[in-house]
Amino acid sequence: MIIDFKDKLLVDDSGKIADQVIAKAEAMAKAVEGPPSAPGSAKGSAPPSPPPEGEPAEEVKVPCPTKMVVPQAVMFDIVCDNSGYELFADLCLAHFLISQKIVQKIRFHVKKMPWFVSDVTPRDFKFVVDSCAKASFNRQLPSEPKPEPAEGEAPPEVEPPKFLTSDKLKEIGEQWARYVEDGTFIVLCDDFWTYPHVYRDMKKYDYNMYRKLQYAVAVLFKGDLNYRKLLGERNVNPTVGFEAALQGFMPAPVIALRTVKADLICGLPKGKWELLTKTDDKWMQTGDYG
Repeated sequence: MIIDFKDKLLVDDSGKIADQVIAKAEAMAKAVEGPPSAPGSAKGSAPPSPPPEGEPAEEVKVPCPTKMVVPQAVMFDIVCDNSGYELFADLCLAHFLISQKIVQKIRFHVKKMPWFVSDVTPRDFKFVVDSCAKASFNRQLPSEPKPEPAEGEAPPEVEPPKFLTSDKLKEIGEQWARYVEDGTFIVLCDDFWTYPHVYRDMKKYDYNMYRKLQYAVAVLFKGDLNYRKLLGERNVNPTVGFEAALQGFMPAPVIALRTVKADLICGLPKGKWELLTKTDDKWMQTGDYG
């Protein structure tokens, strides 16, 4: 069964977002592949030669975010919300972006401890990937009953049994595990996500975090809590544009995806808020809109 929720989606810029992400990813790929001697470039050099036998390997140096000008790879960032099925959907999006060669790496920003009970932590991330990679479901589906043949007709052919298995889930889970191992999927767990600060103050309280986000082609913020912190936990005129409501927070193109469960919103067409409020004065609390 397919349910169409388009009438519940109040602001949908997905087409424009897709075009912008692809355009920026292509531009960033050219910058990353540019000559190493380009002015202001901070790309990594070739991998060091292996150390002589018996000597310890040289520690890999991570570039300082404040000194980098060109990122080391084309990256898309996801600031995660809930674990479980929602994280699975995030991983599917990440898989699509990698498989279509739109970006080279996906950075998942998770929390050291859950702000709410369902927030993704590093342990949750590993659990979801491992659960998919180790899936072992196999069940035979009951055959549909066939009508009795009419008198003189031959009985219908017996159909071969059908099975519902987790083979494809296991296959994609194993691929995700390889992505984590080789650095295509990067799980980051910075303190800022459990700070009390709204996001417009990120540059003030955690400049390196802000700089880190600047290397993404776009940053997808998931969930109602992240949406509220993007808007500074302040009510704005519902028709105010999203960029204006961010109050200067724009380390990279920002995408916000939320179920409306709090009484602040922006970017609505003129008259939409009044129409919804007239229909149901609690529409911002029901979780029926996005």
